[in-house]
Amino acid sequence: MRAPAATAAPPPIWLLVAMIAIGPFTMQVLVPSLPGMGQELGASTAAVQLTVTLYLGAVGAGQLIYGPLSDRFGRRPLLMGGLALYAAASLGAALAPDLGGVVVARMLQAAGACAGVVLARAVIRDVWPRDQAASVLGYVTMGMTVAPMFAPIVGSLLDMAFGWRATMLACLAFVVPLAVVSWWRMP
Repeated sequence: MRAPAATAAPPPIWLLVAMIAIGPFTMQVLVPSLPGMGQELGASTAAVQLTVTLYLGAVGAGQLIYGPLSDRFGRRPLLMGGLALYAAASLGAALAPDLGGVVVARMLQAAGACAGVVLARAVIRDVWPRDQAASVLGYVTMGMTVAPMFAPIVGSLLDMAFGWRATMLACLAFVVPLAVVSWWRMP
């Protein structure tokens, strides 16, 4: 068990909630837009569903990678790299000319989002003593369960108003301030 960090203040819990919620939110936000995306890109339903299926696969693979790398190189550098990858992939998905581009961008987006999912838990373990960590983890897990409940609502509203690409731009709009705050508040 690691001792609590004595030199830096712990990050705010809301920041950890946002970090962990980005992955499940992003997975679900595009779901209401799948039919419109298929029509716009001239793709079948099965092909469009790859944007969700391969997203899940990339999250699974990312969880295996981020843990050991963050132990070796630190939490903050990997978090910032993951958020940068997520931002670039969100923009790439929004600008993709075909379904293949969207699928690749979504896999990269998942790899970036996975940084928040894995590293938020690692930071909790690093920063808080065991008795407090359980409470903090409860709050953070709440974000992971609430985010996918609101994501389809947000996604459908954005899709109806602006089209499916707006959902990916909304992901970009969310991650930029998250990255800035993480840079300043993450020890």
